[in-house]
Amino acid sequence: MRRKIPIIYVLPNLFTISSLVLGIYAIISASAGTVRGLITAAIAICFSILFDSMDGRVARLTKTESLFGMQLDSLADLVAFGVAPAFLLYKWGLYDVGILGIAAAAMFATCGALRLARFNVIALRNSKQSSEYFVGLPIPGGAGIVVSLFLTMNHSFTASELYTLNTPVNMVIFTAIVSYLMVSNIRYPTFKHVRPTPKNFSVTVLILIATIYVSVVINLPVALFSLIGIYTLLGPVMEVMFYKKRKEEVIKEEF
Repeated sequence: MRRKIPIIYVLPNLFTISSLVLGIYAIISASAGTVRGLITAAIAICFSILFDSMDGRVARLTKTESLFGMQLDSLADLVAFGVAPAFLLYKWGLYDVGILGIAAAAMFATCGALRLARFNVIALRNSKQSSEYFVGLPIPGGAGIVVSLFLTMNHSFTASELYTLNTPVNMVIFTAIVSYLMVSNIRYPTFKHVRPTPKNFSVTVLILIATIYVSVVINLPVALFSLIGIYTLLGPVMEVMFYKKRKEEVIKEEF
């Protein structure tokens, strides 16, 4: 007689599967190549990021974390945040440069896969403690900067302005930069060790107010792009600011 699995153990995986389904839907929508299809794909990826951010938290709150859940999450992330954004990038403008565009889109998905594999290895090595930083831009962040930029440009610029900005060279350079950030050794804060102090609460409230203000006064895509863009730049800025400290830490780790 098979033992019944409590629904509480299945709950985190339901969020992961929802993220995966949205990623598949985004790929199908982006494959159409129409502006409406690309916008639908970008919105689907945004919701996929939302579900992905919830599965881990639900697992920790319910104390149902498992290796199975971690592997399932990585597979879902590769589809939703690696393959789906690659399709979006290709249909958005990379197709104009032929084989180079295909290579750039494949590079984004490949770097996303490498980023996930490295994350899993680090997580297994440090299974008993949570790190204060990610090594490389997290793949949801890479997908987020792509879709938020796409939505911002399509909402804020005219067709002629988009034609000027979305040049094949710009698209390849943008794709290469985001791909590199995912596989780089640049550290990004996880915010897992941030304690609920009055100061941190005040900063969070200010960020929320600023986001809501930008969303209402300008538009939501600009607010999303601003938040994700700041986080994307935070890693390289911190590496420059704390370069000497990082170098000392690397030397200590080697010895």
